[in-house]
Parts: sequence; structure tokens; C-alpha cells
Amino acid sequence: MLIGGRFVTTVSIGRAQDDARNCGMRSFACMMGAVAGLLCAVLLACPATAWADDPTGPFHVEGGQLGADYPARYNIADNGSGNSLVNAGVELGDFVVIGGKLGTDFTWFEGILTVKTSTPIEILMKDGVNQTTNRISISLNSDKELAHVTLAGVTIRQTSSYAAMRIANGGVDLVLKEGTQNELASGENRAGLQKETGDYVPLTISGGGKLTATGGSSGAGIGGGRAGEVSSVVIAGGEIVATGGSGAAGIGGGSSAKANDITIDGGSVIATGGSRAAGIGGGDGGLGNGVTITGGDVTARGGSRAAGIGSGYLIYDKTFANDITIKGGVVKAESGGQGAACIGSGYSGAYASIEITGGALSLTKVGAGPYLGGSDGAYVDIKGGLFADSTPVADNKVYGVAPASEYKTMANEDPATKDAYPLTVVKAPEPSTLTLKPEGTSLVYDGAALEATDVVATARYGSTPADMAADVAFTHKTASGAQQAGLPKDAGTYTIEATLKAKDVGGKHYEQSKVEGQITIAKAPLTVTANSSAITYGQKPAGAGVSYSGFVNGETEAVLTGALDYDFTYSQYDNAGDYYLTPKGLASNNYNISFESNRLIVNPAPAPQVTGASLDVKLGVAFDYAYTLDALLPVLEDACSYGTLAYSLADDSGMPAELYTPDTATIAQSELTLPILEAADVSVGPVGLLVIQIESQNYRTFSNAIMVNAVEREVLSAAVSATPSTYAYDGRTLGAAVALSGEAKNAAGEAVAGTFAWSDPDAVPTPGDHRAAWTFTPEDAFNYQPLTGSLLVTVTPRVVDLAWNNTEGRFFGDDKQVEAVIKDGCILPGDEVGVTVGGGDARDAGEHTATATLTGAQASRYVLADDIARASYAIAQSGSEFRPGSVQVLDAQGNVIEGAASFSYGQKVKVTAKPTPTGESAPTRVRTLSAANSAPASSGQMALFYGDVQVSDAVDADAEGVYTLEYDTASGSVPVGSAVTLTARYVASGNMAEASAAIELTVHPKVVGLEWSNTEGRVEGDGKRVMAKALGVLAGDDVAVIVEGADAATAGKHTATAVSLTGAHAANYTLPDSASVSYEVAAKGPAGGGDVPSADETNSAGGAGGKAAKPLVSTGDGAAGAAFAMTAIAFAAVATAVAAVARCRRGRTQF
Repeated sequence: MLIGGRFVTTVSIGRAQDDARNCGMRSFACMMGAVAGLLCAVLLACPATAWADDPTGPFHVEGGQLGADYPARYNIADNGSGNSLVNAGVELGDFVVIGGKLGTDFTWFEGILTVKTSTPIEILMKDGVNQTTNRISISLNSDKELAHVTLAGVTIRQTSSYAAMRIANGGVDLVLKEGTQNELASGENRAGLQKETGDYVPLTISGGGKLTATGGSSGAGIGGGRAGEVSSVVIAGGEIVATGGSGAAGIGGGSSAKANDITIDGGSVIATGGSRAAGIGGGDGGLGNGVTITGGDVTARGGSRAAGIGSGYLIYDKTFANDITIKGGVVKAESGGQGAACIGSGYSGAYASIEITGGALSLTKVGAGPYLGGSDGAYVDIKGGLFADSTPVADNKVYGVAPASEYKTMANEDPATKDAYPLTVVKAPEPSTLTLKPEGTSLVYDGAALEATDVVATARYGSTPADMAADVAFTHKTASGAQQAGLPKDAGTYTIEATLKAKDVGGKHYEQSKVEGQITIAKAPLTVTANSSAITYGQKPAGAGVSYSGFVNGETEAVLTGALDYDFTYSQYDNAGDYYLTPKGLASNNYNISFESNRLIVNPAPAPQVTGASLDVKLGVAFDYAYTLDALLPVLEDACSYGTLAYSLADDSGMPAELYTPDTATIAQSELTLPILEAADVSVGPVGLLVIQIESQNYRTFSNAIMVNAVEREVLSAAVSATPSTYAYDGRTLGAAVALSGEAKNAAGEAVAGTFAWSDPDAVPTPGDHRAAWTFTPEDAFNYQPLTGSLLVTVTPRVVDLAWNNTEGRFFGDDKQVEAVIKDGCILPGDEVGVTVGGGDARDAGEHTATATLTGAQASRYVLADDIARASYAIAQSGSEFRPGSVQVLDAQGNVIEGAASFSYGQKVKVTAKPTPTGESAPTRVRTLSAANSAPASSGQMALFYGDVQVSDAVDADAEGVYTLEYDTASGSVPVGSAVTLTARYVASGNMAEASAAIELTVHPKVVGLEWSNTEGRVEGDGKRVMAKALGVLAGDDVAVIVEGADAATAGKHTATAVSLTGAHAANYTLPDSASVSYEVAAKGPAGGGDVPSADETNSAGGAGGKAAKPLVSTGDGAAGAAFAMTAIAFAAVATAVAAVARCRRGRTQF
């Protein structure tokens, strides 16, 4: 951290022990010296310099000036609003590290940059430093982690026995930054890029940069150091140049070490082994086991006596084979000579297992030894690929090895690769299929040679269709018998031979097939159509060329033979019109020609010069003038004729509308008829032109004009009168109602004969003032003009009388309405006049007025007198009645009771009633009514009456006019026990008189229940009486029960019977059918005991509504029984006394 311009930093000393160990010292003095050195480094701030990054990043800097007091490094990027400082780096020795955090993701100690985590970092060189002896170490926490390191122009050249880059622990994803040059050169016994991790701990190299990796003596370019095996190396991209030191592979094991699982998927790789070591694979004495190439451009050069790809020299442990697989890419392998293979084993380099299924191989061996295999035997399985081998195809070998069974060596036919790689290995050939279409197949000349699809029916390799253009070749015999390559073009019949070439498809090789057949190419249709031609009447006919339809493949009429000529249907001086010309004279070997005719149009000649004409017409007189139009035609030269002529009126717009109606002139053949109107207000002299259009078959249409001149007629004067000039509207026409008379004279004062008439005599004048037009028509209409004028005629409205209906004898509810009817004869035939009445629909009783108004289309022609337009009428009170079914008695459940109704005392009687007006006068009634226990009914209300006494509340009608009445039988207003008649009475209102309906019903006494007492525990002389209480009596009613046989005193069985009811309301109740109870009186026993009836001897029946008598209980003999009996008697006496007092208070004694 910078404070006040001074740089202060902290450096870890966690590796002091390692430093002491590296010095080879164990003494205390040496250790203290190391510690002292570290402290000096801290004070001098030399080991590490932090590059500042704005206020954030690995360090926080305070004080000083960026760039002046301490260095700064940024990658500059655009953040969207201008350049921004991003990706701050940390300068460590000669390195700059971007990404991660110093002390956490990487450490620095004495020139070693150690990557500790999987956080991505980028390593580049410090500015101004081209190479360094600083080192890079990958040491993650475990082999399961993966470091992400990008080299961006790093050059490490070690002079000591150290690895430039060492992978000690963990997998590595190493990216070569696009466009950068990177170099890793290690010291003795170290690989340039040294991988020390075991199997399945990957090293993957990718990117777009270059890496030159050079091992020290006994160290691989990329792989193991001395005696260091390597495994799980993948090269996926970049440009890799790997060179092993003495005894070590370019990519693979170090000296005396093998290589396992090396894969090249892409990029450019040049791997050169040191002496006795493979380019890719094992070092001196090491196997190349598990080398796989699937892509990229790979060059592998073995050291002396070692394979280009495979094992090194002299393998002692031959337990494992050299397992090499090539599936793709471009592979160039060069052996180290002296018995070593290009791909396989070095000299005495163990058994080799090689599988080749693809790729392009170019092998160069030095001296003796195989291209593929090994000195100790090999298994080579070739199932595909391209080979830069010149071995004849017939030998069925590539680089001295025969392909796998079912595979065969073939010549490479691919134009892009066959020169560099003449041989290919494919599946053994199988028969191909080739058939031609049958003779008679429709083929038509199209200007080009036939294509394979035109003649081949089937061409396939197994189930795969052949490429017709590339795989099938043809020859054919011409008409002269000559054999030519390809398919024929011209129409004709040919013999052809088709050849389907041998080809590798789907991993199989298919043999060549040949077939012969005959074809016919038909002529193509060609239509030659004459161009339409046009000449002028009198000229000689001539053609105007032709058009062609049907030429194929861009051919033109140049391929035709013969000379073009025409046939015509026209001769000179024939009438103008449409004729035809037909081409002829052309021929072809490849076309069937059809000749099509076209129009020869003979156009009319120019129009001849014409002169005009004139026609005089008189004003004011209608006349049809005739004019012969042939006189307008100019004379033609000899041999020419007009042909057919047609005249038409081309323009009459110059004629005045007062004199002539447009388009009324007619032409029949050559005769013009011009209807002139009797207009008078047109100036005398020329009034317009009639343009006549003349259509000639042989000459263009031309026009001639007729000048129309107007001549005036004499104007007359007249005196006119109308009789009568005023009258009432009666529907007659003007001509029938008013007479017209007068006299006309000429300029000389002479009377002129003629007729005066109304201009519109059939008009029917309606009420109002009218100016009626008249016309005088002279008998001599050719010399005199007609005379017109108008007279005032006044028409007054016609008076209408009405007949009024329903204004007398009206009553409320009679459903009548006042109406007015127009009396017969008031409205003239054809006129639509009606009457509406307002105020005629009154319903309530009282005085009313109805008003009539005339309506209809012709109502304005008529009028009502004031005394007729209104009518007064009165509506009297109506009688009222209850119609059948309008009065109903309902039971307690709301059901209608049919016939006489029956209720028990205490129930409520419900009645619904709806009075209806009779529409007639009501009889006069005088009645005195009184209300019992309710407010008396008022006008328009209803109540129930018994006689003239109101026994229910008065109610109003509901919205439907229905009254609901209710009588409580407990009120006592109606006697109980006999049939009575109640009256539902409507109280008269202004609209309806009183009405009533009788309701027959009976209120029966209510049956009471009985509750018996003093029927149990009876003993002679106990002084008790059997008593009964009435149950079900309404609250407030006074009812008691009279019992006979209640006071039996002798021992034995007895019966008490309720014989009647008594009390103020006893008449409203009745006893049940069963009103008796049995009881038993026991004999009075001697002192100290007595006999008591058993329970079985006691009567338990208590009668209807009574309670069952309980059995007496025996108390045994002696004083105890007597005491019990005396106690019971005492209680009974008290109860009897209390009851007697209660009865005395009511003034009588009852049970």
C-alpha cells in the first residue's frame, strides 16, 4: 500500500523452510540467514510489485500519483461510454498476471509463479522483457480440480535444471492466446511443459496461439522429465512445436519412460523426439501406449532407432503393447531408422497394436524397418483412410500392410486428394445395379444431349442411389454407325451403352456395371405463327414476319431449312376488314412444324373532303324535318367505293334545349328526321349545328355538319276570365269546377280561331289560393304561336260532421270508450281522413270531456265545427258482484275448501275474495253495520260479517284486487255447534256499490282431553272424590268437568264418568267419546294393619285423556302400616281442603 508517496508491501514467508532446504543447509545459522534475506526483501519491496487498478483490485493504493510514484497496467476496453480501465494485472518478477488474487489464487516466491486454484488467469511478460528464467508451477489442492491458464506471449528459457512450466498437482486447461508466440524451454532432465500428474488428470492445450516446447536433456518437449511417464494429454488447437531432449519424446515420456493416453483432436502439431525417443509416444525404452489422432495436422519425427509415433528404442518391459489409433486428420510420420517403424515400435520396441480407420497418412521411413508395425511383431488393422503410397492397387496393400478382412485397397478417385494420396482403403466390392428405361419411353428433342435420368431406370450401390452425373457414363451409335461418347442430342433412334463406375459407398466397395439398350428421340413441336399485318384499303397484301414457339435450349430459326413465304385471303380493292395470312416453306430434322395463321387487317383509307349543308325550322311549332344524308358524300375516284355506309348523329349539343330535345333526331338508312319543338324564346337565325358521323367500310370515319336556322311565328293577344273564381273543396278537377272563356287576336286586331284550355285541367285544387295556368292553341299553329297565362282560383276547406258513441249510460267498469265517427258523405272518395279521440278512455266515476281531431293524408282539406269537435260524458257508480270462484275458504294449510266449511272452536277461518264491477247501476241499499272487536270497514275495504256485525278486521285489496279476510273462531262472535252463514262484504266506494257473498260454515265444539285424579290409593272412609280436569282449553276460557260416581265410599271396584262440561265457555267444548275411569276403594283394616288390594286387583284404566291408577302399596301388619295410612289420609285431607277453598273463590264447587 502506498502512503505518502512511499511503497509498503507485505511478503509471505511461509516457504522459508523450502528456501533453507534448497540451499542444502540445515544449520541454525543458515536458517537465520534465510530469514534475514526475506526481511531485507520486505524492506526493499523487491519481490513483488502490485499494479494498481483504479480504486479496486488486488491492492488498495492511497497517496502518490498513478504512473509517477508507482507503475500501473490496465487492459483498455470500451464500457459503452468511453474507454474504461479493466482487467488490472499484477506484476510478479518478469510476469504480469491478469485475473485471480495474489495470495489466494496464485503465489510468488523466488521467481516461481504458483497457480493454486481454478480461477482463470492470464500470464504475459512484463513490458520490455522478452524472455525470463522465472518459472510457472501448477499446484492445486487436488487432482480433481482444474486450473484455467492462458499464455499470452510468455517466453521461459531455463538455464538451470528446472522445468519452465511444471504441473505438479491438478488438471490444466491451457489456452494459447490468439496471435501470441509462447516458448517453454527447460533445463536438464526437465520437460519443456512438464506434466507430473497421473492418469485421468487432464492437460488440455487449445487456442489460437503458438507454443514451442523444448525439453532439456532426458526431458520431453511436452510430457515427462527424466524417467517421467506422462498420461492424459489432449491437444485440441493451436500451433504446437514440441522437441524432446536426448532420450525423450517430442510429446510423451521422458527418458526411460512411457506415454499413456495422448490425444490430438486439432491444431497443428510438429513433434520431434530426441535420440532413441519417439516423436509422439515413449522416450528411450518407453512405450507409446494409447496414442489417438482424430484431427489436426500432425507431423511426428522419431529419434534414432525410435518410431515417429509409438515407442522408443529397446523396450525391456514388454508387458504392454504400443496401442495407436488414427481416425482422422493429416498424419506425417518419420521413423528414426535402424529397424524402427514410422508408426508402431522402435527397434526392439515391443509389440505394436495399430488401428487406422480414417485420416490422410504420409509415412517416411529411414533405412530398414516397417512403415507400420514393430520389430517384435504387430497387429495392424486398416479399415479406412487415404495413403501417400505408390504401391500398385493390385497388390491390395498400403505401406506393406494388407487391409482388414472385407476391406480392399483402391485407387483414390477424389480429385481434391488423389494426387497427394493415390490409395484409399474401403470395403471389398459388391455388385452394383444398373437398368435402362424400356424401349418406347417418351423422349423428345430438347436441344441438348440426353441426361442420365432420361434413360436410366435404376442406378444404385446397394440401397444407395448413384449420382447420375458423376457415376454413370454413356456411349451411343450415330445413324452412320459411328460410336460416340455420351448420350445423343438430335432426334432419331440410337443404340446406347451405359456404365455405372465402381465406387465406395457406406463402407463398401461396389463393382462396375454395364448395360445396352435402344432409345428414340422424337422431334420437338414447333409452331410458326404469322405476325399480324396491317395495310390500307387499295394496297397490295404483304407479310410482316413470323414468331416461333417451341425452340429448345436457346435455338433459333437459324436451325431451320427452306424459305419463308405466305398465303393470303385478301385481294387488292376488296373491302376493308379482317383477313388472314398463313406462313409456309420452312422445314427441320429436329422439329415438327405447324403453321398458324394470323390477321391481315385492311384498314380504311383516309376520309375524303366534305362540304356542309343547312336546314330552316320555324320557332314555336313542333315539326319533324327530313333530310337525305347521301347528298353529303363526296364523289370518289374510279375503282374505289365506300363499301357499306352507316350514318349517326355525332353531336347535337349545339342545338338549344328549348328548340330541340337532345338525342331525339333519328336516322333511318340515309334519311335524317329532326324533331323541332314548339319553343318560342329562341333567337331567329342560326341556332346550332347537327354533326353527322359517316362510317364507311373502306374509309375512315368522317363527319359533315348541317346548320339549323330558326324562323319566327306571329305572337297573339287575348282577354280571359274564370267562373266561379272561389268555391268550397268538393274533390272535382279544375276543368270540371271552373269554366274558362276568352278571345284571341292577331296584330291586325283580327280574331284568331283556336281553343282556350286549362294547362292542367285534371288537377284537383285543395283548399288555398292557386294561380291556375291556361293556354290558347290557335288552329293555324304553323303561323301563330300559342298564348299562355294564369288566373287566381280560391278553394275553401270542407266542413265535416261527427257522430259520438258511448257518451250515455256509462258506469264504472263497463269497459267502454268514447268514440267519434265521421258521418257518411263528409269525406270525398279517395281522400284518406280519419278521426282520433283524446280523453275518451276515462274509467273512474265522474264528469269527463272527449276531444276529436281529424287525421290522415288529406285531413288538411277538411275542418270540424267547434261544437262538433268536443263531447261531454259522465261515468256513474257501478254495481259490484262476486263471480263464481272469486270467494274461497282456505283451511289451515291454505288449501281451498269445497262446499260447506267445517272448523273447530279455536281455529281461524281464512277467506279470499275479489269483487268485480257489473258495469251497470247498483240497487240502493241502506244498512246499519257494526264492528265487533275490530275497526269498522271503510270505503273500498272488505270485512267478514255475521249478520250485520263485523267479525274480522277490515282490509284493503292487494295489487291484483284480491282481499284476504280472517276470522278467529275463539273470538266468540259466531255461535259454536251449528251451521252459520258469514258474509264477505265489500264496502261501497265511488266506483263500485256494495257487494257481499255468503259463506256457509260450522264451528264445532272443541273436544277436550281429561286428566283424572284421586283414583289411586283409595280406602274406605278417606272422604275423597274422583275428579277430572279438562285439557286443551284455550287460555282465558272458563270450563269445568262434572263427574258422576266420583264419591263411592264402600270397598270394591267402581267407575267414575264425566257426564258434562260446565262454565262460561262450556258450550264451546265437548267431552271425548270415552269419558270414564275405574277405581277401587280398599276396605278399612283393623288397627295395626289391614288388607290392601294387590296390584293385579287394581283397575289401571283412567279413561280417555285420564291417567292410569297406580297400585296401592301394602305396608304390612302392625303400627307401621297404620301410621302410613294415617299419613296418606292426612295429606289427602289437606289437598281436599285446598281444592275446596279454590272452588269457593269462584262461587261454586266443581270437580
